[in-house]
Amino acid sequence: SRSAHPTGPVSRGGVPMKSPAILLLSAAALLAQSNAPTPPPTSTVSGRIIDADSGAPIPDVGVGILGRASASVDVRTDAQGYYRFTDVTPGPQQVSALVPSANSTRVIDVEPGIAVTSVDFRVRLAGEISGRIYDEDKDPVVALQVHVVMREYEGGSVHYFTNGMRATTNDRGEYIVHNVPAGRALFVMFEPLKVYPNPVSEAPADPKWRKPAYRPTYYPNAESGQTATMVTLRSGERRERVDIQVMRSPSYCIDATLFEEGRPASLDFKVTDALTWGPNSATSGGKSGPGGKIRVCDLYPGQFQITALRQGGQQVFGSALVIVDHEDVHNVRVFATGPSTVQAEVGWDGPPPANADAAQFAFFLSSGVTGGLVWPGGRSETLPFGPFSFAALPMLDFVMYPRILPPDALPNAYIKDITYGPSSILHQRFRAANELTLRVSAANDGGFIKVTAPAGARILILPANSTSEAFLSDAMIQGEADPTGAYTSGVLAPGKYHVLATNDLIDSTPECIANIWRERNGGQEADVGSKATAKVMLPDAISLQVRR
Repeated sequence: SRSAHPTGPVSRGGVPMKSPAILLLSAAALLAQSNAPTPPPTSTVSGRIIDADSGAPIPDVGVGILGRASASVDVRTDAQGYYRFTDVTPGPQQVSALVPSANSTRVIDVEPGIAVTSVDFRVRLAGEISGRIYDEDKDPVVALQVHVVMREYEGGSVHYFTNGMRATTNDRGEYIVHNVPAGRALFVMFEPLKVYPNPVSEAPADPKWRKPAYRPTYYPNAESGQTATMVTLRSGERRERVDIQVMRSPSYCIDATLFEEGRPASLDFKVTDALTWGPNSATSGGKSGPGGKIRVCDLYPGQFQITALRQGGQQVFGSALVIVDHEDVHNVRVFATGPSTVQAEVGWDGPPPANADAAQFAFFLSSGVTGGLVWPGGRSETLPFGPFSFAALPMLDFVMYPRILPPDALPNAYIKDITYGPSSILHQRFRAANELTLRVSAANDGGFIKVTAPAGARILILPANSTSEAFLSDAMIQGEADPTGAYTSGVLAPGKYHVLATNDLIDSTPECIANIWRERNGGQEADVGSKATAKVMLPDAISLQVRR
């Protein structure tokens, strides 16, 4: 007799046969696989890292790539400065040269299966500055700070900062500052930095019994930035013998009382040299006692700003200018107050567009810089069109950087102007005042500029109505031609523009902006019409002849 195979039907060769149900499931799985969408082919991205000063390739430099649909990947350049990414997901990709203190980024559009080549970067390697600090007797100045100070335009004025570039002298008065950016003019300065845990100094009442005070000194022995010698490094340069002879003077004191809302209060305080460009000028600092009393010494003849502040909790701020002229100064009063509320509104210049409800107003409020004191942080917010308000501390300068979101909802919308009271503050700093209203005007008639230029060239779009170098630095638009030489601007206000292409590295230093200002009329003129696109051909990248 025949018995059933324990695993199911058996073929003639004795091999178990699949049941009809299993065969149907397998066919369904194969059909699903055949109908699944095929992922687009990946691509490659390659290029080279080149020294901007010498033109030589830079080996062993990190390069990163990051896309919306892919994780970040890093590679390093070979001996000839070349790098290459494989299996790159199609779509927008951000490629970055990871060079300390000189990172550079480009955004490229990767098409399926098409290699992107010549994504090159011209960078300057960071350098070092070293030297010795000594006094009038050629004795070393020990355990005191040296700053490397940079300057850039921001919000219509020059801003001084260090980005942490400082060093402390050793027992021979020597210092080394690392990671100093190359290619820009820098101040090197010695500045005494003191923090008093006791707000009331115990320095003798008679100045003749006090130790001499060190004065801030710029390289090589200047009292101010106007007479200082600036230093510009080549790519990767290690500049030695940047020596500073510091000056000393008799020591003087200031005694003051700090007030909050009209009453003596325990507050933090800073005493800064009002004439020193050093952004970290903190000749003395600490916290006052319960009665708001302070006495700070080790001061030299000059102008000082005493600032009373609280940065945590309920913020307050106030300052007073004090002149020290070869004697102590007494009975100074510093009044600090809380933030002012700025009433503001954002609306359309003219009738709102049909889909105006889709628009939102976003802004970043850059915090102020006063007398060397940098107020930390800033404020960023997104809100609907209409009235709004924000808090801003009086006596501090602020800059508003606005935009309209989302960009795809209203592709022709842009910020036309910002006024505070009777004055425009677009690309300008302002201070809070309770009686004024801030108004942001948006328009929906913007156009574009489409540029054809040498591949990888830096594109500069300069408003023809720029009234000064400071205004130009904030108002100009920067971009890069892609590997095919194409570049299209973001939305622009209708009007005339000058368009330049250059291979020079661009920054916001006064030296670089001055050269752009000088060459602005040498570019192609573009007249942007309402909701129109102007086309510009730039066959050559010009040299800005940046002399720094």
